[in-house]
Amino acid sequence: MASFALRTLGIGIACIVLGEPALSQPRTLEFRGLFIGGQTSPDRVMRTVGIPCREQFGETFVCRGTLSINTIPVDTEFVVRQSVLQRIDMRFSSQEFDKVYSALKEGYGSPDNERLLPFDNGSAAQPRQQQAVWMGPNGTQMYAVRFSSDAYHSAISYTTVSERASLRAMGLARGADL
Repeated sequence: MASFALRTLGIGIACIVLGEPALSQPRTLEFRGLFIGGQTSPDRVMRTVGIPCREQFGETFVCRGTLSINTIPVDTEFVVRQSVLQRIDMRFSSQEFDKVYSALKEGYGSPDNERLLPFDNGSAAQPRQQQAVWMGPNGTQMYAVRFSSDAYHSAISYTTVSERASLRAMGLARGADL
């Protein structure tokens, strides 16, 4: 079972911390040629996806902007630390989740773990929460969730093992299992 934490960053992009679910077959986790856990630079992120990066602290750069997946606008954040792409966080309308999830399955295959749960949105109608994890090499993973911080936003997060450990060390992890 994988545990995760969800934190909404300053611009409202979800940051998810997961534990390590059982690995079926690792696949390369990349977005538009940027590989999670791979060597990169802020300049390469800018050249590849057109999102500018700013130094946050030390050797950590955060690149924020809006991209699209199948014409769906996606608020995106790339975190590059010590020349390694540590995390990609994406946030978009939960009304578009099925289209984005379909594109993820087409690109990465079936998830290694998937869960459907009731989602308490404070009303009588309770939609189903959907969570899915794809595992990559060296403990990298991608996590997709239908409802992130609220019923209106979905999230995708690609992370490295060291990034998840760093987020846990900062106290961002909270108990939940997938």
